[in-house]
Amino acid sequence: MTFFALLKRLLEAYFDGMTIDILPNVNFHDSKWKIKTRFHHKTNSKQYHVTDFFPKLRSVKPADGYCVLGLSWTDLYPTEKLNFVLGEAHFGFKSAIFCFGRCEPKIYDPETFKDIDEMDAKLLWRIIKVVSHETCHLFGLMHCWYFRCNMNESCSMAEAASQPLFLCPVCLRKLQHACGFDLINRYRRILVILQDIVSVFPSQEIEQSIQWLEKCLKFLLTDKL
Repeated sequence: MTFFALLKRLLEAYFDGMTIDILPNVNFHDSKWKIKTRFHHKTNSKQYHVTDFFPKLRSVKPADGYCVLGLSWTDLYPTEKLNFVLGEAHFGFKSAIFCFGRCEPKIYDPETFKDIDEMDAKLLWRIIKVVSHETCHLFGLMHCWYFRCNMNESCSMAEAASQPLFLCPVCLRKLQHACGFDLINRYRRILVILQDIVSVFPSQEIEQSIQWLEKCLKFLLTDKL
């Protein structure tokens, strides 16, 4: 299974009730998208201005689509004063973009930095976390201040990776209202996918997520008896 096929399968479970389609790649030069760029003052790496993407992404959203997400391997920045952003969503444009740039400017160390050349458990976990978080924004969910939650705000990649994959009860109810899923079915689907992932990419974070799901399902199924 390819990376994008895996991501599609996971998102269709996380947003149970929605169908995910993978759109063709966009070449900025061929499409004539005008996206502002800069070179970060510390890393000297190229960055794209994140808000420029929202109207462009909306223009390629299928007519029957609810929202569209872009994935960039080049770093993003929100304003001239800020270093970087992991991802950003615009509810009005129903579009979002997220990235995993070659480095994180906040902790960039030229002595230890190296390009990403293969998928591993750490990178996959970060991708799962950011893409699910940003997609939730497109369903109207704001940053969460109630509990430990996938919708907690983060200021670094390390902080984002340390937060749970799952939504707190408040945010979960909001997403359920939007997607109309059955909670037990959704948890079962996510559990199967995470078990498949961890068999190939052993990960403490995914193992902990599996244990959490198993406990939740046990409680929910016992409560129904």
